[in-house]
Amino acid sequence: MFGLRNTRIGTRLGMGFGLILLASAAMLVGLMWSNASGRAALLETIRKADVQQEVMQEMHTKLLNSAISVRNMGLQTEVSGVTKNEAEARKHRAAYIAAKEKLESLGLDPEEKTLFERLADIDKKAMDYFKEAVDLQGQFNTEQSSAIITGKIDPLSVKAVQEMEAFIALQKQQKEEIIRVTNAANTTAASVIGGAGIVLL
Repeated sequence: MFGLRNTRIGTRLGMGFGLILLASAAMLVGLMWSNASGRAALLETIRKADVQQEVMQEMHTKLLNSAISVRNMGLQTEVSGVTKNEAEARKHRAAYIAAKEKLESLGLDPEEKTLFERLADIDKKAMDYFKEAVDLQGQFNTEQSSAIITGKIDPLSVKAVQEMEAFIALQKQQKEEIIRVTNAANTTAASVIGGAGIVLL
């Protein structure tokens, strides 16, 4: 401390200014790193949301194909026709379940998990009715089988589609929000970096 007092004023001012420059440079580097990290996180969020939407669209397609096969099954009057449409419905259903499991493996937030729980409940009810319709169709009880398909399975398919559309809308909303937040943070960082750059100059 005694040595610092004996240091010339010009030297002390130079040392102080040097410390300011050093601190400003450190802040500048930190902000640039933070900005780069934020952009990387944004790109990863967008990538994940795009993959989730793509898989959900696949689920949507497979569910509709399954519903068409189930409805066609109810129109059959021969065992061969019933067996064919049943097999098609099960094939599309299996692809739907596989896509659903893939989507769940990507990770879901609490709101998305709640939506998937509702979807799982709908799927279980639909499969129970599907088995019942197949049994009735196998007994050539076309009227009751068709009544289950149109009165039970079809409404559940509509509900499932609505849940999937809600998921897609949620993904779009989350993506737009993360983009908004990241852009706002980048704007703030740019302002601070600009100010730090002026100090460095």
